[in-house]
Amino acid sequence: MGETRNAYRILVGKSEGKRLLGRPRRRWVYNIKIDLREIGWDGIDWIDLAQDRDQWRALVNMAADVLTIVQLSDIHHDPTYLPGGNAVCGKPMCCRSSQGSPENRDASAGYWGDYRSCDTPWNIFEDTVQQIKRTHQRIDYIYMTGDIVDHAIWNTSIEKNSDVITKVLKQLQADFPDTPVFPILGNHEPSPLNVFAPHYITNKKVSTNWLYQISAEMWSVWLPSETRETILKGGFYTVLAQPGFRIIALNNNVCYHFNWWLIYNPRDQDDQLKWLAETLLQSEKAAEKVHILGHIPSGDTECLRTWSREFHKIIERFENTVIAIFNGHTHNDHFHVYYAIEEPTHPVSVSVNGGSVTPFSDLNSNYKIYTVDSATYNILDSETWIFNLTKANTNASVNPTWFKLYSFKDIYGVESLTPTEMDKLTHRLAANRSLLEEYSRCHWQRDLDRHQVFGVYYTDVGGLERRLRVFETRVLRGMFGPKRDEVTGGLRKLHNEELHKLYSSPSTIKMIKSKRMRLARYYVKNADTALANGCDSQCLKTKLCYTATAKMGDSTQCDRLMQEYEAANERGGDSGIINTVSGYLKPLING
Repeated sequence: MGETRNAYRILVGKSEGKRLLGRPRRRWVYNIKIDLREIGWDGIDWIDLAQDRDQWRALVNMAADVLTIVQLSDIHHDPTYLPGGNAVCGKPMCCRSSQGSPENRDASAGYWGDYRSCDTPWNIFEDTVQQIKRTHQRIDYIYMTGDIVDHAIWNTSIEKNSDVITKVLKQLQADFPDTPVFPILGNHEPSPLNVFAPHYITNKKVSTNWLYQISAEMWSVWLPSETRETILKGGFYTVLAQPGFRIIALNNNVCYHFNWWLIYNPRDQDDQLKWLAETLLQSEKAAEKVHILGHIPSGDTECLRTWSREFHKIIERFENTVIAIFNGHTHNDHFHVYYAIEEPTHPVSVSVNGGSVTPFSDLNSNYKIYTVDSATYNILDSETWIFNLTKANTNASVNPTWFKLYSFKDIYGVESLTPTEMDKLTHRLAANRSLLEEYSRCHWQRDLDRHQVFGVYYTDVGGLERRLRVFETRVLRGMFGPKRDEVTGGLRKLHNEELHKLYSSPSTIKMIKSKRMRLARYYVKNADTALANGCDSQCLKTKLCYTATAKMGDSTQCDRLMQEYEAANERGGDSGIINTVSGYLKPLING
């Protein structure tokens, strides 16, 4: 531990303090070489490595002895996906081999998937796994937060669902033989869809025991034998991942409002919440820290109000034990802050969502990387990695180009993802509409190609404004095109004064937005109506409220944030109406 802490001090450039008496003066660069040699890292070309921010950060994380956790969520593999198939079939899900030919070329499914109502072809899942292996050399744990099976809700069967679940899990076993994987169930795994029967229901037509049995068998590669009992009872378990750190995996699909067994018996199904409270009590006594995995966010409107309320009580009671909660289900990249019931200004926990591997629908496939403090198990940072599906589908013979969409810590300026820091962020989102709009873009995993604008690449976010001032006239000329000279009759480029008149006119916002959408067609799907429509005030308010709603039906935090949001707009601060060209270009450069 001492050596790694010394390495961390060296790599982040901490001051050495006063020079020891008699010690010769040395340049700082030479000190690094000497110190790296002392801890056995002298083989690293640190100068070249330091030029790559992501690699350097990975090395710092290794030195700091932090944990790296991958979250894969909502894979939704469709074994019948057909490249070139019908993507506009009129069914709840398309692009399947049984749905006939498309009416025209625009209606055909892409090779690497499709933004429309289509699920994940096998090549996307394989490429996602290979991308993780290539890019992230040191992975401590993988959290797999449910929904392996596709959205063909009319076409589920025990045999079909079993085959898909088995295929995906075996691939993970093969690709990550030495990495612990902690899977949970999603609402699409059972057949019939969404329906999780109590464990004592044994009628094979409606029982979920087959799913618990296959889960216990497949998960046994990663989990100890003592987890089998609760998995067979209700699809939940707990594991001591390492001394002082426990993972609790829930089957909170039992709270889903489409789980019809809630009508039959709305109480705590399979005593799961009782088990959760007892497990956390034992963890508290043992001074353990806990991560909880659950497919459905407890504050979602699709989670039964009573279940959500009782879960929230448990989280509040064990706020010093439960460090973070990891969810899936929504396919979007967002977070929730949990607050004390009697003291609504006191944040007690935070949940994060893994997004989705599936592009269903109008989304880019993604996975997330979390950096976790190995002493406190707090989330220090999260990164969202995606590829642009439109760009990938232009060349079926070349694998998609994955890139880091953003670092949560960098883009939102938080110290970490602790409840206190995330509470501060919700208030900043309420007061700063531009920041809220940025959150909205990340929330939907949209990519306006943060790396390239007209062939120019940017990596230094800090110098953005200066670059924009130099670059915006060139971009505007690309947007508005040339003008026919009234004297010569030929085409000429617009002068700066003419550009100024164009982008300062009342119709600027609408015109620039439409121009930008056309320019971005290579990077963003042309027919992406959600992106084209943007996110108006009501949409932004909904997303803001969602961050602070961890208990279904509780609007306490939402009401507080709405007051701050309206007050900020009345003050005329950051109104969020982007009235400069720079404001429109930031999403293009900054993602």
